Amino acid sequence: MVNYSTLASFLGVTSTTVKNYIDLLAGTYMVEIIPPYISNLGKRLVKSPNFAIECKASYSPVLSKGNYLAFEDISPKHTFIVTPSPDSWSMKEKIDVVSLGELKSKIDHML
Repeated sequence: MVNYSTLASFLGVTSTTVKNYIDLLAGTYMVEIIPPYISNLGKRLVKSPNFAIECKASYSPVLSKGNYLAFEDISPKHTFIVTPSPDSWSMKEKIDVVSLGELKSKIDHML
């Protein structure tokens, strides 16, 4: 479970920006937002949803055939693979491996 404000503070953006990015990732089926389970419906509507991101804890990510098929279907301008490594490198054309801290600057540079 990740708090939007905590993640926003880490990335140096607003929590609204983080929410918009998470919504975008959910819309492209890269993240699944899990609504909070609380028996009290009033609290359930107020509480923030949880979201899950599948991460590989490897410094050398391996992409599956399913990843490449998804890239073909979505046709992104660029793909970033986020790893726990402080280093970044180009995996293939339009596919870069980056750290979470560097992800924001890479996206900002593309915009």
